[in-house]
Amino acid sequence: MLSDIDKEIVHLLSEHRVITTQQFHKLLGMPERTVRYRLERLRSLGIAGRSSIYVERGRSAFHWWPTRLADSYHRGEPVPRSGERDEPNQLFLRHAAGLTGIYGAVVQLCESSGLAIHSWLREIEAKEEFAEGSRPTAIVPDVTLILGSSEVEYRAFIELDMGTMSLPRLGRKLRAYAAYGRRKAWRARHPFVPPLLFVTTSWRRAEAVLRLFEAKCRMVERDLQPSSLLNPPERAILAVCSEASTPETAFSEPVWMDPYGRDGLTVIELLHPVWERWAQAEEEGRALALRRHQHQQRLAADPDARRSEIQARDLVHKFDNHLDELEDEPQKAMRILLESTSPMSRIEKAAFGFFERRVNPNRDGEPISKPIEVSDQESEATETLRLWTLQKQQEHLGQLYGRFPESPTVISSIRTLESQRLLSGIDLRFLDSQIKGDFTVHRRQGNDRATYLAWRDGEVRQSIAQGRLIERLRSSPEREAKAIDLERLSMCTRCEQVVVTSTGGGGLGIESCPFCRNSAIRLKVAVSQGLALPDGEGFWRVCHPPMPEWIASNSPQVPSGSAEDRGEMTQ
Repeated sequence: MLSDIDKEIVHLLSEHRVITTQQFHKLLGMPERTVRYRLERLRSLGIAGRSSIYVERGRSAFHWWPTRLADSYHRGEPVPRSGERDEPNQLFLRHAAGLTGIYGAVVQLCESSGLAIHSWLREIEAKEEFAEGSRPTAIVPDVTLILGSSEVEYRAFIELDMGTMSLPRLGRKLRAYAAYGRRKAWRARHPFVPPLLFVTTSWRRAEAVLRLFEAKCRMVERDLQPSSLLNPPERAILAVCSEASTPETAFSEPVWMDPYGRDGLTVIELLHPVWERWAQAEEEGRALALRRHQHQQRLAADPDARRSEIQARDLVHKFDNHLDELEDEPQKAMRILLESTSPMSRIEKAAFGFFERRVNPNRDGEPISKPIEVSDQESEATETLRLWTLQKQQEHLGQLYGRFPESPTVISSIRTLESQRLLSGIDLRFLDSQIKGDFTVHRRQGNDRATYLAWRDGEVRQSIAQGRLIERLRSSPEREAKAIDLERLSMCTRCEQVVVTSTGGGGLGIESCPFCRNSAIRLKVAVSQGLALPDGEGFWRVCHPPMPEWIASNSPQVPSGSAEDRGEMTQ
């Protein structure tokens, strides 16, 4: 049977692979004589093996390693039948014992600084694979270390170099670390890129490692895409010391050099700034997230502010795919609401919930990309908004009609509303400028009309003079003028205006309304359809359909004064 101390020895051996007698003495806190006795007993049971390594002077301490029986006992697995493993080679014993020495030094560091080892992973567990471009690669630290307290958490990769690795091979290893940082591969397992603590045998080799790592970092940067260079990821920090033979000194004394040329640093002075930068960034991120959350809460409680935010950040068009889920007229009402700047009414605020539901609160108020099914409540709210918007537009057009009863723009807008169709936001924005344009066109039409009438009179006289006697007796100036008008004049059914599209008798003119630029019909077609009649004064008048009832209730009393003051567009 194994005692508790024996079990702890087996556990340490299986975890660290190679431990010297003196290292056991420090790790267990037991007299060295007791440690030797326990180890010899385990060796006699076939649980521990021991080896000596070559030293130039004196005698080396025994290096203890676990047998397969020890590993099976530690893992709770059956003993393998393949026989015992061979005695480890000298290089492995030196390197593994050196890592165990570093572990002991880290334990002492924790005892003196109030920290604790949270994780100690050796090569197999510490290996991290990632892709460098199209090539798979990996870093294989000797140790991945996490230690900290309730306030801090330090992370580091540790590489122990006993001076036996060639510089080309070492360069390939350092390139992997350079790519690991620059390719952001650390994000898979770490909150920030851990510094690399490189423990070697001499300052000359340590400085060579620093130069080699800097060259590999530049090489990796050249391979990065230009977009990555504009927002470069973190670079792994490499720190070196030459205390491979005395790890206690490396982790307790200021013997480290960083890549910025600063010398005489302790391990804590290397690890703390890296964690502090990350912790500060995390704190700023949490504060920013809190401010954004509070801001979104304020916007959710104030639809006018939310709409102003959407407009200021040019997010209106991002709701297009959501509005496409609505019918045409409710969709038009919602677009008008979204683009408006006037304070919202109760009905508008209820309908604005449609947009609020489609805002992602976790992404700073950005509209959700995929459409959301329109609920029954939203359909009812948008339909109510359509009716409310229609009523508001009717009130507005009624007031405009009271001021500009001859404006084609006003008349065509009234007909649009009369058909239960809304004016779009663009129509509303340009309504005033189009009414002003109507004044200009009316004045020009007046001039064209006078020119046309003078030309028509000449045509009538010439036609009568050139006719035969019987034709002259049957003809009259009024009849000849009417015949010319039916061929020469046009009517725009949209603007409800008789327009002069040609003057001076040059051809039939263009079939286009000078007010709206839409196609006009010949006057003879309009007369045949009952859309126009002679006005009894030598010209024509339009047979306007009756105005809707809401015009009378919304039109103000036209004030007395000049025609221009009343907004009349006389010809």
